Amino acid sequence: MAATSTFDPSDPANERLPLRVFALCLCMTIILSGTLYTLSYFVRSATWLIWLIIFYLLFQFRREFRLGRLMLPLLPYLGWLYFYLIWALIVAPYPDIPFALKVATTTTTLGLCMAVLTARPNYLRLFATFAQMTVVLNFVILWPLLHSPKWTAIIMAANGHSETYAYGVGLRYGGIWGNSNMVGYMCLIILIMGFLAAPWAAWAGRITAIPLLYLAVSRKSIILLVLIIFMYLLVVKRREFKFWLMAFVLVVAGGITLTLADGLRAQSKQANENPIFARLMDLEEKDTAMRGGETRKDLLHHWVTIINEEPWYGYGLHSMAGNLFDENDPEKVLFRGRFPLGTHNTYLGVWVETGLVGLIAFLAAMIHYVRKCLTSGKLPITKWVLISLMLVNLIFLMVSHNHLFCFEGKIIFTMFFLLPSSYGLKALGSRISQTA
Repeated sequence: MAATSTFDPSDPANERLPLRVFALCLCMTIILSGTLYTLSYFVRSATWLIWLIIFYLLFQFRREFRLGRLMLPLLPYLGWLYFYLIWALIVAPYPDIPFALKVATTTTTLGLCMAVLTARPNYLRLFATFAQMTVVLNFVILWPLLHSPKWTAIIMAANGHSETYAYGVGLRYGGIWGNSNMVGYMCLIILIMGFLAAPWAAWAGRITAIPLLYLAVSRKSIILLVLIIFMYLLVVKRREFKFWLMAFVLVVAGGITLTLADGLRAQSKQANENPIFARLMDLEEKDTAMRGGETRKDLLHHWVTIINEEPWYGYGLHSMAGNLFDENDPEKVLFRGRFPLGTHNTYLGVWVETGLVGLIAFLAAMIHYVRKCLTSGKLPITKWVLISLMLVNLIFLMVSHNHLFCFEGKIIFTMFFLLPSSYGLKALGSRISQTA
């Protein structure tokens, strides 16, 4: 096996990307964009074909990299994951061994892919450029989903586990992902990765991600968007006098306009009546409570009660998801959970499934990566990318229970765990800083 070659950013020859890099980026984009399920709906063997291509490409990359060496930064997380799966199978009353093997295999494989794509700056830039197309595609598909019941039905059939597929009063846009929370998550990730992508692709991603964030009606995503923008101003733009002068002028001009325009007051009142705006502002989930639904506080209370009954060993695999239904028959319960609804909190879910020891091991792994993110970024742009990815991923773990186990989440989380040690990010950050 050939040794890992030293990459020289000043060498023009290193900018010529081999075809296998484009092919791997395309496969990752198909998975990230949510189109894998739709492809499989039309061609049942599409999933196997994509995975065979990925395995073949990784086999080809072994000549260029020491893949085991590239995976070293991912070992703390993979070590926890294997421990979690084994423990959760042991304590589960009905161990789902095929699911555990699938999670372990796909996470490791996608981790290898991300280790390759983050190893060199031009590879990482190409992947970030391809990734922008995930939100562009989900934005383009918005029109047929709104106006074609037939196409909406196809997407629903392809994504049987989905929530919503078209936007209307009381509905949230889920796109090809079929999940409005995934729309919010992916839009934030793409906005962050846009700073590593080619400029044209970055702007395409930004122009389409912002409307999708609005249609997803995800409160946590909007709050995180404001937070990462504030972080960008604080970390990257804090020393640019011209930028702050322009921002000051725009804020003052906007304030004067709002003060003088009486019509804007009426429009502001109408905005409060908009169901999307009303939901975004309903941080305490009062509307959900009034309709008799379970709020996150209610779920937390129920699941803490369940944990108190068995805090040490947990209840085994699938427990955090609540009731699981057959994708082909939504009325058929495949697995009846301790509570019908999932935890909506991965930290709590890990405790439910593997007990206190599993939770402590998971928190230790997360703390390790938090420390790496806070100490690895030397340049302002790389520091902002790492901290922003850290905030988005760790907070979404607090409000979801499936991101570590879906394909999109596996790609993003393994990339997040690899980037603090990635030479590709360091070299790419230097290039961006020099050209900014």
